Amino acid sequence: MHPMNILGIHTGRNCSACMVKDGRVVAAVSEERFARKKNVSGQPEKSINHCIEIAKPDIIVSDSPVKGAKVIDRHQCLANYAYFTSSPQEPALVITADDTGGSYSVWKNGKQTFITKVDNPLSSIYQAVTRLLGMTPFEHDYKVMGLAPYAPQNVSKKPTEILKRLIKVKGDLFSSLPDPYPLLREKLEGCRFDGIAAGVQNLLEDRMGEWVKNLLDIHDAKSLCFSGSLSLNVKLNKKLREIIKVHVPPIGGDDVLAIGAAFCQGGEPLKDAYLGPSYNGDVKLKKVSIDPAQALADGKIIGWFEGRMEFGARALGHRSILADPRDVSVVSKLNNIVKFRDFWMPFTPSILLEDADKYLVDAYESPFMTMAFDSTGYARKNIPAVIHPADYTIRPQIVSSGQFYSLISDFKKKTGIGCLLNTSFNLHGEPIVCSIEDAVETFLRSGLDYLVVDGVVWGK
Repeated sequence: MHPMNILGIHTGRNCSACMVKDGRVVAAVSEERFARKKNVSGQPEKSINHCIEIAKPDIIVSDSPVKGAKVIDRHQCLANYAYFTSSPQEPALVITADDTGGSYSVWKNGKQTFITKVDNPLSSIYQAVTRLLGMTPFEHDYKVMGLAPYAPQNVSKKPTEILKRLIKVKGDLFSSLPDPYPLLREKLEGCRFDGIAAGVQNLLEDRMGEWVKNLLDIHDAKSLCFSGSLSLNVKLNKKLREIIKVHVPPIGGDDVLAIGAAFCQGGEPLKDAYLGPSYNGDVKLKKVSIDPAQALADGKIIGWFEGRMEFGARALGHRSILADPRDVSVVSKLNNIVKFRDFWMPFTPSILLEDADKYLVDAYESPFMTMAFDSTGYARKNIPAVIHPADYTIRPQIVSSGQFYSLISDFKKKTGIGCLLNTSFNLHGEPIVCSIEDAVETFLRSGLDYLVVDGVVWGK
């Protein structure tokens, strides 16, 4: 790999830019964070400006036509991103899946041996069901996943059978289903909403699992790398982990296409997802003298703003809302006065690495909230606010270092619990906060008790 600065640009849904310097991602940000509107598309001017402030590009690449840029195929971008961010055991099977279809490839000795495109309709079906249930496609898929476990088997059986009749897998191919919404609306009429959610989740897990097993029968591989929007489905990832060792990169949406394009000449694994801007400036609030860990132990809800912003949809302790995971009543409090989100959606924990086995069945280091785990009996008793109420699964961030690690450790000293409830620092329907000004505005518009900015505590 030659020393080179590569600017990656994605102009489609959730447009973004990144800078890759000698194979290492040194900056990446989605335009929505600057525009303060979710999933914007177009030229990500402010994101590009942020990246070129860090390094001057030698070449520009993109997954779609951009003036002055070399165009890299979309699914090649996703495959690059999946492989180079993962350090997988080789040979590695790399799969991609989103609303445009998918691909599979095998990588050996750091190189791709081939790539095959496939017509994978599962993401399009999932989007159609999201729309059918009255939610926004490409934005509320996670709500369908969260709703699915609530359906009893007698309710989910019929829609599951209907959906599985529509899509079959044969070898490395899926049956096609163009424009699925009208057909699903007809076929699923009379099925209950939670049953439909469970049906499409069952379809996804079953058919993707079957496809991966078929690919492993055809191609020798010791591990699986997975990217594309379907990789955001942590329940699917959990199912795939039962088949083979799975590597799921920290960000799964279209915003990663900028990184995948910039990895056209290779790349290094991501050590963390803190790739966005950091900010210094005045906080025009009242400074208060409290211990954040003690405030959390006392039931307060805190907005936590630290260092560089995360890239991607997951809040990983730099732009987070934090609360006590022991108190299940905090869920309704967060929903009603802070997040204003749907009642059935579970919250997630950030867990100290050394305590992961206490809370997770078959725990391993999972620092990016990309995998679901079954919870232990200890977890169900002690951290009920961060466990899915219907199937008792957890989507954790395992934390091993940094200021956020220190905060959780302080909370553990006071409570015996090495875990905090962690949700993204935003109000429902808005992007995660980017700047200090965004954080202050969101703090004042919500029911948060305190705002912590780089270790300094502020009140209203």
